[in-house]
Amino acid sequence: MAQKWNPFKGKWTLSKLMKREIEHNGGEMPVEDLLQKMRQRGYLKGALREGLEALDVEVINGIARMRF
Repeated sequence: MAQKWNPFKGKWTLSKLMKREIEHNGGEMPVEDLLQKMRQRGYLKGALREGLEALDVEVINGIARMRF
């Protein structure tokens, strides 16, 4: 069951969650897989897709990596 949306989780928390997922998958993963994992946590895929740049996630050819 997906978690309910929590308005108190901000940019820092989202970045940390995405970083954890990407590192768990070897440092890079397909964007759709990352968005699906975040969807399972209760976040909206469309809103996250638009804000990946602000969350320090670099997307090249459909592969997501954390920017350092």
